[in-house]
Amino acid sequence: MQVVQDSLDNLNLKILELQGVNDDLRYQLDKMDKEVALYRDDVRTKVSEINSELALWLTILTVVMGLLGVVLGVVVPKFINEQNDKNLKEQIELLKKQVEAAKADAVSAKQSLSEVTELKTDISAIKDEIAKNQRQTELAAKRAYASQIASKAYAAAARKDFSEAITLYSKLLEIDSNNPDIYVNLGLLKTEINDKQGAMNDYDRAIDLDSRNADAYRSRADLKSDMNDNSGALIDYNRAIELNPKESSYYNNRAMVKHDIKDYYGALDDYNKAIKISPDESQYYTNRAGLKSDMGDYDGAIEDNNQAIRMTPDNPIYYNNRADLMIKLDRLQDALTDISKAISLDRSKFIYYITRGEIYMKQKDYMDAISDFGYALSINGTIKEAYKFRAECYNSLAETIQDVSRKSIYISLAEADQEKYQLLNTQDKK
Repeated sequence: MQVVQDSLDNLNLKILELQGVNDDLRYQLDKMDKEVALYRDDVRTKVSEINSELALWLTILTVVMGLLGVVLGVVVPKFINEQNDKNLKEQIELLKKQVEAAKADAVSAKQSLSEVTELKTDISAIKDEIAKNQRQTELAAKRAYASQIASKAYAAAARKDFSEAITLYSKLLEIDSNNPDIYVNLGLLKTEINDKQGAMNDYDRAIDLDSRNADAYRSRADLKSDMNDNSGALIDYNRAIELNPKESSYYNNRAMVKHDIKDYYGALDDYNKAIKISPDESQYYTNRAGLKSDMGDYDGAIEDNNQAIRMTPDNPIYYNNRADLMIKLDRLQDALTDISKAISLDRSKFIYYITRGEIYMKQKDYMDAISDFGYALSINGTIKEAYKFRAECYNSLAETIQDVSRKSIYISLAEADQEKYQLLNTQDKK
């Protein structure tokens, strides 16, 4: 019985050892199962194989437990125990090797998964780059189309086909409805066709889209000034200058409004600033000349007019402006020389003929004056000053003629022109 007891004790020790190995295997498998769940299907297959092996050994344990019951009833030969011990050790070692192999496969699976993840990342990056390039291509095509339309719109505006230009710029809004510059250009074009409210709406929209668009404020200020909203114009000019204090035209345009409301010194300060920023802009000198003339600084006005003409000798308006100044100074011959030069440069402006007609009136050359006023009216029949001056000429001729019939004719002509003047003057006041 002592031999049997010794065998039982040894068998119990082996069973405990086997159970310990089993528990360790279960712990490692649970740990591996959590890791392997993240990896590829082939690792799961390997774990399944290991679980099959484990199931086999659980069967062996069951058999061993059965043997334990047999040993309790009978004497077990010692050589069987030794054989079982050897088999158990071999199986345990085999199982350990399988576990190590499973671990190695798990590491390999993890490495493969990492490579797959990197590949997916690379593919995602390539897709993003393709999408980016596609967006850039579409944007480039869109910009090219918009540029083509903008060029046509600019060409239409240059040839004064303002309706066509407005249509084209409206098409640009279909491509880019939130571009404030398109609205500014539309406003400028609508101003040309006297759609002042439409222009105002476009400028308002441009400012709504970009409250820091200085050109939008300047353009809206110009329109407000043209609509006699001088206070509103000054507010917008102030904002434009605040946003872009280096743009000389803003000071020039604000100066013209200040000149109109007789803020002469404020206007002079703005003209000086405009000229300081852009000393080569001849228009600023002739504008300042007009202001200086109204301030009584005739010498300063003449010098500014001379400077404008030196800078741009082919601009007829500068000669007209200097002629106006010479009329004030009663230098009629100099005035006649300047206005004749203006007419030789541009025969299409009615204002030049009115200026020359005024000079002839002062020289009492009424017939030439009447001829110039008549030519001005042939260019633009709504110029009320031409009717007024011509009426004065007819009355002056009537006063100098003794012939009753001719006197009556001149008086009748004068009355007709005076009536037209009164009619146009009344219309302007409405």
